[in-house]
Amino acid sequence: MLSPGDIVSLNPSGQPRGRVIEVAKNSATVDINGKKINVRMRELYRVDEDPGAGDEPSERSTVHTPVGIEPLHTTTVDVRGFNQEEALDEVDRFIDRAVLSGVQEITIIHGIGEGVLLHAVRERLRSDPRVESSRQGLPGEGGLGVTVIGLK
Repeated sequence: MLSPGDIVSLNPSGQPRGRVIEVAKNSATVDINGKKINVRMRELYRVDEDPGAGDEPSERSTVHTPVGIEPLHTTTVDVRGFNQEEALDEVDRFIDRAVLSGVQEITIIHGIGEGVLLHAVRERLRSDPRVESSRQGLPGEGGLGVTVIGLK
């Protein structure tokens, strides 16, 4: 089990690595290079600190069977057709990947439909500490069916 202060990594190579700030039921908030991300426990590797090694990873042991965070290949995520919980989880993971990749702006395609995903996504973004700004898409970007996010 992880505790605040533990050193963890998002993949078996030990990089990038960060320090656990807070532990919730199935996730942990991790500070990686000054950026705070929320990661599922099963996606983390514990990195044992070696006092003489500085930032170099030492022997690693798996906390859980990890899935890992995939590299970011696009700045757009499409959650149309997802239920609300799935869509919010996918958006959270996508924002994590974008922040770690250094991307400054991403687009979420949620569609219009009955407005369930539109409102859920925008409500979640209001309290997300990784989000600097958000706006409705312009007519050429998808209008009301997309939200464009500026990241910190």
